[in-house]
Amino acid sequence: MKILITVEGNRIVIEPIHSPITLALHGEKFASMTLEEMEAVSIEHQKTYTEDSS
Repeated sequence: MKILITVEGNRIVIEPIHSPITLALHGEKFASMTLEEMEAVSIEHQKTYTEDSS
């Protein structure tokens, strides 16, 4: 784990810097998506690869 050390006035502040994997597994979740929403996004992305570009 990495740490961030800063000076604020006459204090030394030590804060952990978590890896993105740790945050994904253990961090606070702030968004949600239903299966229907996920499918709609997937279909839109797939259309960009299957539509005729001419």
